[in-house]
Amino acid sequence: MAIISRDAAISRRRVEKDAVLAADAQMFAITDPAQLRVWDLLEIVMHRWRDMERLRERPGPYIFAVSRTRLTEIDLS
Repeated sequence: MAIISRDAAISRRRVEKDAVLAADAQMFAITDPAQLRVWDLLEIVMHRWRDMERLRERPGPYIFAVSRTRLTEIDLS
């Protein structure tokens, strides 16, 4: 199972990145800085669902920043 989270600042949070590394996790973080309603979050997830499923086949650990327009891998180092 992959983690889907809402964290606009995940790329700057060392503790969260270390937790993903320690758990060998696969994480997708919605990184839009705007205040999003539940329906907005759902729209982003559904729009990117096929891309996230394809990436899920890749072994972890990783974090991808998810937005309406793209998926970008976050450096865990």
